[in-house]
Amino acid sequence: MRIIFHHHPWVYRGLFLTVLALGGILLSGVSAGAESAGAMSAEAETTSVETAPAGTDSAILAENRPWSLMGGYAVEEGALFDGTYSFSPAWQLNLSRREERLQLRAAYLPVPNLSLQAGYDFTTEQYLAGLKYRGEVGENTAFLAKATGYRQQDVDEYFLDYQFDLEIGIHHGHLVFAGIRGEYIPEKPHDPEIYVRMDLNWDFGRNWHLRLEPLVLVEGRVDHRTTLSRKWSNGTEIGIYCKNEDLRWDGGIFVKL
Repeated sequence: MRIIFHHHPWVYRGLFLTVLALGGILLSGVSAGAESAGAMSAEAETTSVETAPAGTDSAILAENRPWSLMGGYAVEEGALFDGTYSFSPAWQLNLSRREERLQLRAAYLPVPNLSLQAGYDFTTEQYLAGLKYRGEVGENTAFLAKATGYRQQDVDEYFLDYQFDLEIGIHHGHLVFAGIRGEYIPEKPHDPEIYVRMDLNWDFGRNWHLRLEPLVLVEGRVDHRTTLSRKWSNGTEIGIYCKNEDLRWDGGIFVKL
């Protein structure tokens, strides 16, 4: 989802420059903070379609190291990767290529459940700034929010992608999400998508994992993703997946370290 703002360009420019400047200052103390960086990384990010459910051996191991790396190849999307390094509990740097977009992001985590981000999209040549938030609202319920604004180089237009979810844990790592997402562009019709998504997880055999993620939109369209993977005691995970999103089929293989 995207929003175009035609005013206040200093908001994104200022946030972007501030984060990069503070990040440069923090780099001088990387060696002192690197040993404790892993714990915050897992807590700060909201649940993603390619993140192992909390509590698994690989998720626990990920908390004990300052970096995470995923790479793979999809039939339609091509090469994809996502790498994050935590310089300290409060600062991260991420380089990723997902959905055919190459992005670099610096993230500041003032508290464990909030990530403020700024960076650059090399594919669309846009500056970006945004946030991710996760707030517990009950024993098995959480509110998730993420939004990213984009500014095209040399063009006074701003876009915002957003997504809000209510996450409900139902049983043994199974989750249900009720959410809304969209692209908001001022002075243009706004048509957000309202949906219900399930995240169903089963472990079987020797460290095998099956994950089903159906998504039903109120308009009637049904998307889904199915993943089969195997995890090792050192945290390595290798898997295959297939998905149907926006009436487009794709599938591939991935490795997570």
